Amino acid sequence: MKKAFTLLELVLVVVIVGIISAVMVPRLNDTHIDKAAQQVLQHIRYTQHLAMMDNKFDPNDSNWFKKRWQIKFQKDAHKQKLYYSIYSDSNADGNIDLNETAINPLNHTQHLTGDESNGSKVMTQTMNLTDDYKIDNISMFGCAQEAGAYGYNVIAFDYLGRPIMKDINELTSSYSSSENRLVQDPCTLSFTNKTGEIITISIEPETGYAYISQRQRLNQNEY
Repeated sequence: MKKAFTLLELVLVVVIVGIISAVMVPRLNDTHIDKAAQQVLQHIRYTQHLAMMDNKFDPNDSNWFKKRWQIKFQKDAHKQKLYYSIYSDSNADGNIDLNETAINPLNHTQHLTGDESNGSKVMTQTMNLTDDYKIDNISMFGCAQEAGAYGYNVIAFDYLGRPIMKDINELTSSYSSSENRLVQDPCTLSFTNKTGEIITISIEPETGYAYISQRQRLNQNEY
């Protein structure tokens, strides 16, 4: 007769695996830029989740594909603060209204935007990357919008969670063969702070899998 594991034995196995993982896997440095990257990474994944759960297809709306969920990084022209928002452009006008932003699932009261113009009570303060994490610049390559072209960077996902190449507000149709709609190569977002630390998030084509791919400090590779 086979002997089953006891609850104590299972708990011991879990504890041992946890200890081994803590030793074998390098820990993230407890710095502002690491915390910022982890937060942005989770928010990219949450944006993808919203896009997959909330398909915007509407046969009666010719602009339905412009209303997909997306994450946009912006810089305040006056205060030079970098912030971002998660939203669905329900008006298909390229602007972000507060009622278009996602609700913070952690408290169900704040909106997932770091835009100070909305007021501290409704915005998610940590999404202002400059104030909370001392991040002052972002460079994006291979994604919807190259850095600096229009003063913002944006990533949208379709209903399968695939990252979209272009700014969806510029698309003329949902699935046009004449438009290179989907990301073909890994898309990267590099965040920089004033001390020269750089951390890069990569997003894979097709799957939309997002992960931290590189860290640098003072122009030297850290890992």
